Amino acid sequence: MNQLSVNQSTASDRILIVEGYDESAFCKVFLNHLGINDVTLINAESKDKIKSEIESLLNNRSKVNPKPMKIGIMMDADDNKALDRYNGWVGQIKELSKIKIPKKRIGTFSQPDTTGLSFGVYITPHPNEGKMIEDLCLATVSPEKITCLNDYVACCQFSDDELTFPKRKMRIFLATYDSLEATEMLREGKSIKREKIDRLEYANHQNLWDFDHPNLSDLKAFLLSFALDNI
Repeated sequence: MNQLSVNQSTASDRILIVEGYDESAFCKVFLNHLGINDVTLINAESKDKIKSEIESLLNNRSKVNPKPMKIGIMMDADDNKALDRYNGWVGQIKELSKIKIPKKRIGTFSQPDTTGLSFGVYITPHPNEGKMIEDLCLATVSPEKITCLNDYVACCQFSDDELTFPKRKMRIFLATYDSLEATEMLREGKSIKREKIDRLEYANHQNLWDFDHPNLSDLKAFLLSFALDNI
């Protein structure tokens, strides 16, 4: 588990659990863009470990006069339909906490229970087409650039399956931008790990994503829910 408080100072009672590094890097920048600085980001490092992260949070929560806590979960749809994966997690959260999250309402937080605990689940790239965070990011890029990217990918005839293909497209899209940034960092005498050049973190620093794009409106609403004073 990698834990990160967005404001880099104290852990808060507003917690966002994501499945991996790219989601964590993307959400950190998006939360800052929205002016939200009191959310603790937890990178579970795998969607299979998200449940154990929830269990750990609940087990470590004080049983006597517990503080209100809002827990958000964000993961990719992958090979599932977004709604199917969402409803599956609605059931798991009910088993873990007895809290009922509205079905068929991705990104909606539950009402706080008597201890002030509430949950919300967001599945990317809902409601856009695709299967993961890479699809959602590319959905904010200008159609002209995406047409060029798709033409190039079609010409190369890659043999990736549906789950690795979005990552392939992302790496191709970021290649030029990341190489330019890496060159600039080296000129400034900064060290750089080559294996990280194609990660979303670099794209976030390059401001390649339009965080005000309509395709991010549902995710924006989900993240803004953390700022509501209902915990």
